[in-house]
Amino acid sequence: MSALKTKKPRYFTSWEDVPIILDIATAALILGMPYDSVRKHIRDGTIPASKIGKLWRITKEALKAFLEAGGEKA
Repeated sequence: MSALKTKKPRYFTSWEDVPIILDIATAALILGMPYDSVRKHIRDGTIPASKIGKLWRITKEALKAFLEAGGEKA
């Protein structure tokens, strides 16, 4: 039986290391929020995001604007 491969979360040590386009899981990791809380913020428009195919993507600048506007941890 083979071991299940799990994707390790990637931690960033500086803002320059953060990719330009983020998925919800990476944004949640950066914000220190649960995945579902980030989805809620996308639905209510406090975090601007675009749907590319079936997946939501958040720009680094949109995430930065959310943080600067006082984005709260869930």
